[in-house]
Amino acid sequence: MSQSAHHRDHTFVLQHNFNRAAQMMKSGDPNLQRQAILILQQLAEQGLARAAYNVGIAHLRGFHVERSNALAAQYLSRAAEAAYQKAFYPLARLILDDTLPQWKDMPSDLRRFKSAGWFWRAAQAGDTNALAALRQPWVPAIFNTLGRGLYR
Repeated sequence: MSQSAHHRDHTFVLQHNFNRAAQMMKSGDPNLQRQAILILQQLAEQGLARAAYNVGIAHLRGFHVERSNALAAQYLSRAAEAAYQKAFYPLARLILDDTLPQWKDMPSDLRRFKSAGWFWRAAQAGDTNALAALRQPWVPAIFNTLGRGLYR
């Protein structure tokens, strides 16, 4: 079997398992939904961005998993880094949270810059909430200062 054929088969299996988990989530049965979250976690570990997004949102809401902004940010980061557009906005919101261990030591201006970058990507993808977030008064100043390398 060629490498590309193996990749297609692997992608098909991931997608099939994602679809199965999605149907379990839609069932309304809490036991099936908990099982679906476990499947989605496994798929996220295998690199499926859509699964990482869904697990991140589950952690954000405490849906059949521990409510944890830190875990939500980890999963949403994976999804966003893989260019899964739905992850851009919630990740940007989480980055502004200075209590998360991933970003607690980052200066607030750099955290805002990083967040604004994800807001920008979300806005380019058509997210109206991101457009509103980019209208905050600090955004132009952050882009002008940090975007030009003026921050020291």
